[in-house]
This record gives sequence, structure tokens and C-alpha cells, in this order.
Amino acid sequence: MAGLDCLSGGGKAGALLREINWSTTPLGPVQGWPLSLQAAVRIVLSSQFPMMLHWGPELTTIYNDAYAPGLGRKHPGQLGRPAREWWSEMWDQLTPIFDKVLSGGTFHVENARYTPDRDGVPREAYFTHGYSPLWDDEGQITGIFLVVTETTRQVVAERDLTQVSAELAQQINAARASEARLGALVRASSEVLYSMSADWTEMRQLSGGGFLADTGTANSHWIDDYIPETEQPRVRAAVAEAIRQRGVFSLEHQVRLADGGVGWTHSRAVPLFDPDSEITEWIGTASDITPRKRAEEELRDSEARLRALMDQSSAGIAQTTLQGRFIFVNDQYCALVGRSRDELLSLGMQALTHPEDLPPNQTQFESLARGGRSFEVVKRYLRPDGSTVWVRNSVAAVHDAEGRVGSVFAVSLDINEQKLAEMRQAFLLRLADRLRAEDTPGGIIIGVAELLGRYLRASRVGYGLVQPDGETIVLEPGYRNGVSSLDGSYSLASFDAESIAAQQRGQTVVADDTRNLPTSERWVALEIGAFVSVPLIRDGHFRASFYINHRCPHAWSADEVALIEEVASRTWDAVERARAEAALRDANDTLEQRIATTLAERELVEEALRQSQKMEAIGQLTGGVAHDFNNLLTVIRSSIDLLKRPGIPEDRRTRYVTAISDTVERAAKLTGQLLAFARRQALKPETFAACDAVRMLGGMLGTLTGSRIEVVAELPEVPCFVNADPSQFDTALVNMAVNARDAINGEGRLTIRVAGAKEIPARRPHAALPGNFVAVSITDTGSGIAADQLERIFEPFYTTKEQGKGTGLGLSQVYGFAKQSGGEVIVESRTGVGSTFTIFLPRVAAPEERPAEVTEPEPLVDGHGTCVLVVEDNIDVGDFATQALAELGYEPVLAVNAEEALAELAKNADQFDVVFSDVVMPGMSGIELGQRIRQNHRDLPVVLTSGYSHVLAQNGTYGFELLHKPYSIEQLSRVLRRVATWQRRRRITGA
Repeated sequence: MAGLDCLSGGGKAGALLREINWSTTPLGPVQGWPLSLQAAVRIVLSSQFPMMLHWGPELTTIYNDAYAPGLGRKHPGQLGRPAREWWSEMWDQLTPIFDKVLSGGTFHVENARYTPDRDGVPREAYFTHGYSPLWDDEGQITGIFLVVTETTRQVVAERDLTQVSAELAQQINAARASEARLGALVRASSEVLYSMSADWTEMRQLSGGGFLADTGTANSHWIDDYIPETEQPRVRAAVAEAIRQRGVFSLEHQVRLADGGVGWTHSRAVPLFDPDSEITEWIGTASDITPRKRAEEELRDSEARLRALMDQSSAGIAQTTLQGRFIFVNDQYCALVGRSRDELLSLGMQALTHPEDLPPNQTQFESLARGGRSFEVVKRYLRPDGSTVWVRNSVAAVHDAEGRVGSVFAVSLDINEQKLAEMRQAFLLRLADRLRAEDTPGGIIIGVAELLGRYLRASRVGYGLVQPDGETIVLEPGYRNGVSSLDGSYSLASFDAESIAAQQRGQTVVADDTRNLPTSERWVALEIGAFVSVPLIRDGHFRASFYINHRCPHAWSADEVALIEEVASRTWDAVERARAEAALRDANDTLEQRIATTLAERELVEEALRQSQKMEAIGQLTGGVAHDFNNLLTVIRSSIDLLKRPGIPEDRRTRYVTAISDTVERAAKLTGQLLAFARRQALKPETFAACDAVRMLGGMLGTLTGSRIEVVAELPEVPCFVNADPSQFDTALVNMAVNARDAINGEGRLTIRVAGAKEIPARRPHAALPGNFVAVSITDTGSGIAADQLERIFEPFYTTKEQGKGTGLGLSQVYGFAKQSGGEVIVESRTGVGSTFTIFLPRVAAPEERPAEVTEPEPLVDGHGTCVLVVEDNIDVGDFATQALAELGYEPVLAVNAEEALAELAKNADQFDVVFSDVVMPGMSGIELGQRIRQNHRDLPVVLTSGYSHVLAQNGTYGFELLHKPYSIEQLSRVLRRVATWQRRRRITGA
């Protein structure tokens, strides 16, 4: 029964309605009835006043117990049946009424004459009734609501009263008094009859007919007995006016009922005159209009509920006069147009409609006022902030009681997002067509500018190229409408500095009103009231700007800005593609030559730029290198001089030789640091977890910093893998830790953190670089670094420490390692608080399981006979290497260049177990030699040696073993033994 809630109660009619199988009717099961129908049914069944509703295409009928007595034999068989079946004898009268109400009008009539068939014979009857439309849940008129009261007795009585009055008028001279009383008695044959004294101070008689209490004797307190206190002033005023006018008394007022309650009556009385035309008494009737008044009150309540329902509707609802002046608006309509209810009620629809939509909308409006059909229109409303909103309006006429169009009812749906999306999609399709049709950069820029300018109704759209000096922008021809051309060259400094700075950071600049900018006069002179500028950032530099502007201030919407950014991106891609295609077409047969020339020129320019940027530091670098190497050479020279002296003890000789060896190691370390800073060092990258490397260094760092400095490691549970040279990584951490220790200079804390990062933060002059990185940072609580020193701390030999407490190469190694590993190093510092150095390295996936490491072979012993082809262009180094190898039992053969080496191999390659070649040589390099040997002598191993090679630094060792200069004889022997072992085994076994 949960689905029959709307049919609960309602007395006998409600019970009969619940027994109907509604699934066989046009209305269908009650559970599926619209909420609006259910609400209407509840109102009908709960009312004590006669009510009926018709619903659906067949106008299925539902009424209450109060309505049933007036139906006679038709009740209850016609409950739930189409209206035409049971009012067939009056259908011609009812059809126009129903058509009017279903078209949105209302109908009200008093004492209407009908001839209903209630007992088998059509009989004359009179009714006062009102019809109103009923709307379904979608706002469509689907039914009719009827409030009715039968007035047959009243009409017949009044008609008889009129007839008797006419007869009495003919006989008044003969028997005025008695016949007047008799006429009044006949005329008062309705529900209530009363008589009053001439001055209404006394009620002489009242026959209440069960409606009011009877009075058979004179009653001077009648007004207190019959009239509620709140109504007495109105009644007294109406009586006084009737006496003054000597005319009919007529008033609808509240009255005390016979059962003690309060009801409503329509009281009418006429005066009786004597021969001298003096009023002798008043004869009156009182009709019970309580049901009508209660129905009107229920109707008002229903209208209030309907208005509340409209206020809760998700659609905007408005009612206007034929002239467009607002009569009613709901909350949603106010929100839709961005105005308050009070503001709207003082405006007309024309003030809200976009000027371009007003003429066609006005034509439809006027047609509707002339009796035209309802219509639907898509239009734009103007909001107070200057923005527009697209709506779909369903507009219908509201008819008055005479059937004339009295007002207009509109339901507005917000379709702004849908409409803008459709328009945007259509625009983007046109944009794609235009981009495909144009094949030159200039044609693309002009075509897109015109398309976007017309779409957004802009004054100008164009494209500006930032010149290489970074201080000038050239505005190329674009689209303009009603404004002067801006084509030409401009200084960036002449524009708003904040706007230019934002674009240099890669940010889109949006200005709704240039009058609010610091350089407002400049914008006004250029006829720019509002603009959007989208920057093009390439290689971290501001290269171009795509701009659009309005002559007057304009509030740019987020959708407009997003569209402009998308168009700018597509345009730049198309322009660059067109330029690339044009360059490709122009290249033809000279493509390789041009590419080589361009790359060479670019390399020269970049090298020159790098050199110019380092000119300031070159003096310091040269001096530092000279100073440190002179110190090292002093030790070596002094030790050699002492070794030349005859007869020195063996222990002193050993000490001098050890000093020379240690000094060579220090010199090698010094050159390694310089190469690391210059990013010319040949790295040996491998994949490892940065957090594991930090853990392994933890103990050493604690020893390095001392007991007074607390070392804290904050490491993630999930490993962060990088691909870099582990040795250089450890060296960089040690250098940063030493730098932090010296900055603390006493007690403090050193914190090492490893974490993932989604970008390298922005730093002058570079924008933020998005990506997947591992950030390794060391934070100290030291003295910090002054702002004017931050720009130089990575320069080689630059140090802020006291003389003798630092070489100035530690941070240079960190910088070079980070850059050469594809990353960056960033420093943050506050004087007196401390510093944080962070290395950002590209994050990589976890490596596959490593194979077991090969056991390092022992150095060879004398007489092993390994044959080595030594390739060295430096005669001194070549002679030393061959002599040393010969002393170790090798069989060396020296070639002074790659061509001579290839000639030796061409004679008899099988005699050699290994080739040991320098990298940097005149003509063919050691790498090229190794590659030739791979092609011609696939099984012959090659070992390379170099003190420096930019090729190795940039591209790695190409898979060859590499021995760094300077090297020891023991290191040389170990490497040669490892790579030559397999070759010797093959030769011995004859495999």
C-alpha cells in the first residue's frame, strides 16, 4: 500500500479510488504517477469543499465526497473514467473551457447554466466554478483542477424574487405594506431570511435554515450574536452606507454559524418604504458562501505551494506583462541572470536580452501576444558584470477570464556550458581546417588571428617574436578590427614590467582593464583596454607572445583564456612545423652540408658563449692551477734532486720516492676535479639506489665531520634509483659534507635527505623543469652564505674560507658531476641560519639483478710473454710504457699513430694479445682505431688510456676498457692481464 499514499483518506471517494485497478487506465499504476498529480490528488481528497481534477490525454476524472452528491446516479461509476464519457450531454459547453485551461489559461464563472443528466433526465442546474491548469513534473500542462459549488437554489430563488418584485411593483399602491411583506417573504425563499428595523438597531426576525441560529423575537444585540468582533467594523460601515444611500445593502463577511463555528455569508438587503418614502424596515437574505471562501483559501494555499515549488525548481521561471515587464521570478531565474528579485521586478525582459538576440525575440513575443502559439528560443542574457549566459526559453501565454493573453510565462534552462562547448568545438574544427589549409608561417598566423578575432569579437589578435637580444619584440601582421595596426618593433621595457616578467616565467597574462595597470597611458595610446598574452617558452627562454586584445575593458572568462592558450599552442606547433617543412624542402641535396654547417656554427657560437661567460673566472682558475701544480712540482723536483745525491741511505731514498708517488696522486686528483667541473670527465654510470649509497657513506661522514656535529639521515623506505657514476656521487656528497662541516665550525647539525621530486625548482634565469628526479640534499646549521657570493661558489678555486683551508674545487666537482649526469645542483642559504645544497638527478627504474662480479686477476709475473701493441703519439710516454711492460715480462710493440698500428695488425694480428692505445692522437683517434679493430679483428681486445677527452666525456667509452692517466705500472698490468687472458687462452689452445 506504500504506493497508494496519495489515495489514503478521502472518505468514501478515497476508498472507491483505492479499489480501482489503475494499471488498466491511461494513468497507469499509482506508483508511477507524477509527484505533481499525487500532490493534486491529496489536495482534492483532503478538502471538505467540492473539488474535481481531470488528468492526462483522456482527462481521467478524480473527485471527493463533497462533489459526489451533485452527480446523482453518475456516482460512483464515473470515478477514474474519461470526462467525455460522463458529461457527454454537456460536452459542447465544456470543450472550449477545457481547451482554454489546457493552453495555460484559467476560467471562472458564477451561476453558469448547465443541463446535467443526474437522474436519467437532463435538468436545468446552475454552478459557480473555477478551472485552473495542472502542470506535470516537467512543467507541461497535463490536467485541470476544478473547484465548484452548485447555486441552483440561490439562482432560482433570486429569479423568482425578481419575478415577484415585478408583480409587487404593479400592486404596490393597492396593498403596499402587506404585499411588500409577502413579496419579501417570497423573495427571501433562499437559505436565510431576515428583517431589520429602519436604522438596523434591531433584528426583528431571522430564519436561519440551519445555517444561522433562528431569531423569532426582536433582538437589539444581533451584531454581537451573529458577527465576529473583528468583522463588526466592516459590517457597521456597510450598513451606514446603505442607510445613507437608501439603497441595497450587499456585503460578504464572516458570521457565527448555528453550530457555534465561524463561516462566511453573502448578505443582501433591500429597504421597504412607506407612502412618504421613508424606510420602514429592511428585508434581506444571507447565502452560505463558506465552501467558496474555503475553496478560495485553499486555492491561495495551493498557489503559495506552487510558488514555493517554482522557487525550488532547477529551472529559471519568470512571468512578464505583454510589454516584457517582470511580474514574477523564482530564485533560480535570479541566479541565472545575476540579479536580485527586486531589481528584476523593476526591469523588462529587453534589458536582459543580448542586443543581437533582441529583434527576433521581440518578433516572437509580439506574435504570442496576438494569440500565436507557444515557442522555444535559444538566446543570451546579459549579466551585470558584462558576461553573457546562454539559455533555452520555453515561452507560453497566460490567458485571462475572457480568453485574452494577459501575460507571458517563461521557463529558462541554463545551457551556457553546452552552448559554449558546441561553439568551441565548431571553432576548433574551423581552426583545424585553417591550419591544414595554410603552409606558410605568415599565412598560419594571419589565418588563425582572423579566425580567433572574429570568434571572440576582439580588436586585435597577433603574434610577437622576441628578438635574440631578449630586449626587443617584433609584432607581425595579424588581425585587427576598428583599431590601428601595431606591426613593428618595440622595446619590452616599454610595456608593463610585471606582465613581461610573468611571461618570461612562462605564465599567461590576463588584464581585464588596462586602466588599472601602472603603464595605463601606454595601453590607452595603443588602443588596448583589455588583453591576454600567452608566452612561448623554448629552452627556458621567452621566445614569442601570442596576444589578443579588446579596445575597451573586457572581463575575460576562464573558458576564453583556456581557448586562447589552446589556440596559441596549436598555432605555435603549426608555425614551427611549417618552418621545419619549409626548411626541409629548401635543404634538398645540400641537407647534410647545411646540417653540418649549422651544427658547426652553433657549436662555435655556444663554445664562444661559454668562453665569454667564463672569462671573469679564467684568471682565478689559471692562478689556482698554477699555484697548486707549482707546489706539487716543487715536491717532485726537490725529491728528485735529493735522489741524485750519492750515498743517501735507503730509508731516505724510500721516503723521497714515496713523496714523489703521493704528489703524483694529488696531481691526478686535482686534474680529476678540474675535469669534473668542466664536465669533460669520462664517467662510468651505473644504476644504484641513492639512499643505499648514503647509508654506506654514513659512518665515514660521521668521522669526517667530527663528534661535535650531529649527522642525521632522512631516507625513504622506497629506494630511489639513479643512473650515475657511483664514485663521483660519493665524492660529491663528501665535498658537500666537508663544505657544511667548515660552515658549522663547531657544534651543529648536518642533515642528509633523499626524496623523490616532480620538478627541479625555478632558479634564475631558468623556469622550473618538470620531470621525475631524485633530490639528495645536505642541510647544515652553519653561518650561511652571503647573497652576493651565491653566484660564484661553484667557480673553481673560488672559496670563502681562510687561506690554506680549502682548494675551492670541492663544489666545482659537485656542479660538474650534477650537470654531466643530466641533473642540477641548487643552493638555498640564509646568513646566520645555514645552507642547503641539493643535487637533482634523473630518477630511473630499478635495475635488473646484477651478474656476479669478475674476480680481479693478480698482476702478471715475469716471463709470461703477453704481446701488447702499444699505440702512443707521445714518444716519451710510448718509450716509458714499452720499457715498463718489457720489464714486467710483456712483449710490447710500439706504434706512434693509428695508421701504423693498423699496418702492424695487417701483417700479423694473431701475434698480439691486446692493443693498448692512447685516445687523443693526430689523425685517427684511439676510439676510431678501436672501432676499426672491432670490425677487422673481432676477438682482439682493446684498452684505451687518456688524461682527457671531450669525446669520452660526452659519449662514454663505447664499450672499451679505459685506464685514466696518470696510471701506475701495477694498474696497467692488472688491466692488460684481465682483457688479454681470454685471447692468450684461445691462442694457446688453438681454438
